[in-house]
Amino acid sequence: MGLQWPIEYKVKQDEATCRITSDSKKQIHEVWVHPDVLRKPEFYKVDTVHELCHAKLSEEIDPTFSTIYFTKKSWQPTNIDRKLFDQKAQMLYLAWSHVDIWVNDLLHQYFPDLTKADVESFSKSVFGLAQTGHWELLQTPENILAIATTITEIKRYNLPMPKFSFNK
Repeated sequence: MGLQWPIEYKVKQDEATCRITSDSKKQIHEVWVHPDVLRKPEFYKVDTVHELCHAKLSEEIDPTFSTIYFTKKSWQPTNIDRKLFDQKAQMLYLAWSHVDIWVNDLLHQYFPDLTKADVESFSKSVFGLAQTGHWELLQTPENILAIATTITEIKRYNLPMPKFSFNK
């Protein structure tokens, strides 16, 4: 992909998988990874490459293509209600998440097999949650957005619609 800035990987216990921050002044990317990413890199390949696509767009367009990140200093003053801050931050994250359309386009341009594998894996997970009745997990704003994005990618990239059947 032709990344120009160095990439540092930092292990963060509280990361679900991976997340990136890009600093345009220092011209460096930090990819924060859960320890499992280092233990099973092949399993997390799509997640890792996805973050590198964020990095590419950060370098070429703007660092806001990297991530939205709040430091502890952002919410520590006593006049800020932490619960309200978390709600507003969640709303901002959801509003910002359309950036993944460009990120996924770049990922598909360079690695179409990873796009197909990601769609299949995600679809299988969603179907498994539905089959086992975990509707509360499927109804979170993040998952509704991810499901919509995946359906759009299936159509956009002309991928086969995953087929599953319920066990009786």
